[in-house]
Amino acid sequence: MQAAGRRDSAEVERFTPMALGAYQQLETRNVDARYHAGVLNLQIGNFAAALALADTILTQTPTHLFGYVLRGEVARLQGDSVQLHRAQRDFLRRYSSEKGAGRVEYLEHEPVVEEFKAEAEKRERR
Repeated sequence: MQAAGRRDSAEVERFTPMALGAYQQLETRNVDARYHAGVLNLQIGNFAAALALADTILTQTPTHLFGYVLRGEVARLQGDSVQLHRAQRDFLRRYSSEKGAGRVEYLEHEPVVEEFKAEAEKRERR
């Protein structure tokens, strides 16, 4: 995740398989772990796996913002404006109540959540 933040694609490609292997070995996988695995899959272009993790998040917690963030990022990277708009719209519809739920993962990933929200609101104003 740090290598991705530095835009170090060589390090991302080198270590992502190990990070995903570690994810597979977890005895329990919470929403935050699934979100991290989804982001890792996005970084290596494994969009099907990222979407599967988004679906798993939303099956576990149907209103969780991370599911919509992952869906939106896959759509953005694939150039699918229809799916991007759907993910953004669903995210905005649930944002207020989810932020009020006090989920710690939203605090830990606040910049990501707020950036996705800002982009979704900007699109809605168009």
